Order: sequence, then C-alpha cells, then structure tokens
Amino acid sequence: MTASPGSLLIVGARSESGRIDVEIRGGLVARVAPHEATRHRSARGPEGLPVIHATGLLALPGIIDPHVHVRDLGQQHKETWHTASAAALAGGITTLFDMPNTVPPTTGASGLAAKRAAAAALPAPAAGGVRRRFYLGAAPGNVASLHAILAQRPADVVGIKLYMAGSSGNDTVEDPGEMAAFFALAAEHGVVIAVHAEDQATIREAARAAKPGAARPGAADHGMLRPPRAAAVAVERALRVAADTGARLYLCHVSTGEELNLIRAARGSLSVYCEATPHHLFLDESITSRLGNVAKVNPPLRSAAHRERLLEALADGTISTIGSDHAPHAIREKRSPYASASSGFPGLETLAGVVMTLHRRGVINLAQVVDLTSRNAAAIFGLAGQGEIVAGAFGDVTLIDPEQEWTVDPDAFRSKARYSPFAGMRLCGRVVQTIIAGNPQEEAWIEGNGSSRSSRSEPSPSVSSR
Repeated sequence: MTASPGSLLIVGARSESGRIDVEIRGGLVARVAPHEATRHRSARGPEGLPVIHATGLLALPGIIDPHVHVRDLGQQHKETWHTASAAALAGGITTLFDMPNTVPPTTGASGLAAKRAAAAALPAPAAGGVRRRFYLGAAPGNVASLHAILAQRPADVVGIKLYMAGSSGNDTVEDPGEMAAFFALAAEHGVVIAVHAEDQATIREAARAAKPGAARPGAADHGMLRPPRAAAVAVERALRVAADTGARLYLCHVSTGEELNLIRAARGSLSVYCEATPHHLFLDESITSRLGNVAKVNPPLRSAAHRERLLEALADGTISTIGSDHAPHAIREKRSPYASASSGFPGLETLAGVVMTLHRRGVINLAQVVDLTSRNAAAIFGLAGQGEIVAGAFGDVTLIDPEQEWTVDPDAFRSKARYSPFAGMRLCGRVVQTIIAGNPQEEAWIEGNGSSRSSRSEPSPSVSSR
C-alpha cells in the first residue's frame, strides 16, 4: 500500500520528552509515542509509510522565524521569495513572517496584494513550501488603511509593524498621537503590534554630538551614533503607550540591558514580549573594526556587557523568541561608504546553529530551545497547530544533528546575500532535514542545487568600514 502525500514516520528522534516516534498522516501529526526500538527497522512503515530513521537526531517543532525581510518585488536584486525560502528551509525554518518595509511597502491593500502575489509563486505549505505570514506597516496617515484590512480578519496577517526610527528606507512614526492610534488599532483587532524600538530624536542628538572636524565615522562608530539610550527611551515610551491602549506589544531585536530592565518591570501588568537576534546574542561590537559594514545592523551590535545581559535574559525567560532579522542586501550596497551602506545581513541559515551552540554551552536547556524557536511565537501570534509536536498539529518538524559541528561558509548560502558576520565561525548543531506538512524538502533544495543556487552570481565580499 502506498502512503498518501504528506505522510511519513520519524523513528527514534530525540525530543524534550525523550526519544519518540512521530507518525504524520496527510500533513498532520497523527501519533507521537515513546520510541519502540524493535519496530520500524525497514525503509517502510505501516501501510507503506516512508520511514526517517532519526537515531541521534533532535526533532524540533518546525522553527518559526518572526522577523524576516524577504525583499522581492522592487528589490529582487537583494532577495526573492524563492531564494529566501530556499535559505529558510536549509536553515530548518518552516514558517517566516515577512516585514513590511518592501518596495512597495505593505502599508495598504495594494501593497499587501502585491506581496501575496509574489509569495504565491512558491509551493503551498501542503506541498512542502515554507509557511508565510505578513506584517502590515504603520506609516504616517495610514491608520484607516490598516483598519480596513484588519476588519477583514486576514489569516495571513500576524500584526502591525511600527518603526520608531529609520532603518532601511521604512516609514517612521514619531508623532505620539499617531503612534497611540496604531497601538489602539492593534488592540481593537486583537493583533500584536511589533515595534522597532529606537528613538529617532535620540539618534539625531547623537549625530549632533559627534565632534565637528573629527574623522569621518565608520562602521565601528555605529553603536555610538545609535546609542543604547535610544533603545531604552523608545522601549519606555512603547510600554507607556501599550499601558494606555491595552495593546499586546512585541519588541523586536532587544539589544541592551536597560531595555530588559524595563521589560521585566512591566511584565506584571502588560502583555509585553521581546525578541532577540542570534547576532546580538552571539556577537559584540568588537568585531566591527574588523568586519566593517558587514557588521553594520540596526540596532547596532552592543558591548560585551550588554551581550551578557541578553544571555542572562535568554536563560531566565525574559526573552520570548529568537528572530533572525534576516536582512539581505546586494554586496555593492554593503561596500558603500559607511553613511550610505545598508544595515543588516542574512540570518536564516545561521539561526538554528547559533541557538544550538548556546544550548551546547549550557546557556539554555532543550525545553527553552523549543520555547524560543517555535512554541512562544506560536502562542504570541496565535498560530494554531504550530509550536508543538503533538497529535493534531501540523506535520512541521526540523531535524537537527545536535553534535555535528560546522563552519559558517557564506559561499554555500541559498540566500542571494553571500556574506555574514558569522563567516568562518564554528557552530554546533546542523540542520539535517526540514519537513513541512509531512513533506521532507527535496534533496536538491537542501543541497543547494538548481535555481536557488544558480541565481547567485556575486562573489564573497571583503567589505571595509570606511
């Protein structure tokens, strides 16, 4: 008997509850049971189910990345839905949330329609394509436009993204009354408001304070020009507005100890969640003098002391999720002089390795790995059927070899952006297989053959900070 599509049996995988066998039927988890060592030794299971023998591998619920810049549309030179999806699947990511600062931006019905059309070129999740969700973008004057979209209760929209400071050409909301209106809109429609929390006025002050006649700033000065205080001031303001409006607040890419203090103090009375990135958890500002604009990102990499505070917050549960902040740019855009060089770098293919390396170092336990990579995001954003490997859930599973060490090689990336601040670093925990709705990704895709690799033409960069 031939099994139906989206059906397979995973045998002997490690999990937070011990070794398990996972049966997936028609794209959904049908049964999870303690591993039976004497059964399923062949390549076919009951009723012809294909068998994945996963001894030594870790089975995670499909990783959810809540912070991705897919680009496409008017920025296909940076990334497309195809290349971003190839990168996500290679990195064990089964669901990604796309940010709204695209060209055109997702700030109204036409922008959302264009983005949906571009993403529709991918296979459907039922056929193994990455699951995709979208943020709507807050912009001056578009509260009514977002209200009209949210009133339709679109299942593919996860929330509103609001930028309190400029980053990669997005719309910035600085007016206090307009900011409160977006928070109130999110509360009215029961969606999360996700905030890039850096205060634009504080950033302007830092630029003015730079000494006249001093050497032209470079990437190593980025943290001074977007100082930790800008993040703390913005978080404090966002928390006040959330308290006034009842909005559920999701703070993107926290990077400082001051932010964490404010979040902890607010947790008792507000629905507030925060995200950290792999780069803020794993790297600090000391690398910018060597890597230049490759390490330029908003918010900037911070001091080693701030990084230690982030690791403490990861361990104690203050940090809710890990988002890659995958932000690909063409290498010519990174090679520009510091002031005009784009901020951000690819992150889909290194997220799992960084998380598993932190687990290997004892920073987080296995249950926290699941919390940070899928379970909490599913709960925060209301993704039914995700974040757990249990009967009735989607058949999305990320299989990782937790013992395999590997070296980050941007030349092997599926993303169009073939550079990384992690280049040459040794990570522990390699993605072996990504399964969506019971469909393992094709070997040609995971190995990077075919169009996802052939579309890349740029060489690995050497980028200066000046």
